Amino acid sequence: MQSLSDFKRKAVVGAKFIRRFPENPTIPERIAAVAHRQSNAVVFPIGNTTIEQVKENPHQSGCWFYFPKAGNCFFENGVMTVKNDFGSALLSYEFIP
Repeated sequence: MQSLSDFKRKAVVGAKFIRRFPENPTIPERIAAVAHRQSNAVVFPIGNTTIEQVKENPHQSGCWFYFPKAGNCFFENGVMTVKNDFGSALLSYEFIP
């Protein structure tokens, strides 16, 4: 991935990403599959919730990721890192082909 547009194109239902919290190594990385998609966000299952359960009610059984502003994203080696307004890395997503 080289841009936010690339991320949006890849973030379809069933697509898998490795999610990391770069500035908080105590939170383990996780493989997250997109369970629901809309124009401004995607939803990942929480815990043991399945993609099918999220599809039934994405507002209750999923973790929403609203697409950030392109200026808050940094891309390196195919990994998208989302930064806050102060430049600290919040989370990163790496697409799993």
